[in-house]
Amino acid sequence: RNQLEQSLEKYTDLYDFSPVGHFTLARDGTIQEVNLTGATLLATDRTYLIGVRFGLLVANQSRLGFNAFLGRLLTGTTQEQCEIVITCNSAPPRYLHLQGVGLETETGWQYRISALDITDRKRTEAQLFDSVRQIRSLFTNVPIGMFQSTPAGHFVFINPTLATMLGFASP
Repeated sequence: RNQLEQSLEKYTDLYDFSPVGHFTLARDGTIQEVNLTGATLLATDRTYLIGVRFGLLVANQSRLGFNAFLGRLLTGTTQEQCEIVITCNSAPPRYLHLQGVGLETETGWQYRISALDITDRKRTEAQLFDSVRQIRSLFTNVPIGMFQSTPAGHFVFINPTLATMLGFASP
């Protein structure tokens, strides 16, 4: 009995203090179990999350993708993944990478889902995209001829000013 209690305590610690959010959802999408990290990702005490439909926490722009993700989980036991935006309470939106599997259990169909917070990565990607857009705008609108070429000397891109200087129509 003591050994069993120690094993349960180790499992509980591993589950609750994992750096990844873990969710068990019923077939209708209601949260049956959530670890502490999952509750933190959703900015809600986990006692209030049990029985809540996970889809209600998904932002409108991600709901279609999330529902498709759950649909794919119903087709078998292959692991599926998606990225969604979560909006909970007054907390700022968070981007989550979900990975899950659907399982037929003794108590019925369940989804087992792991969630990783990718908000910082998405923010960095958006900043990088904005920087690239600004550089392209500068490259395109600068009043001097500029080009980009391969190491072999083939043009990859020339700006409109250089195209005009060389007598070509603007790209």
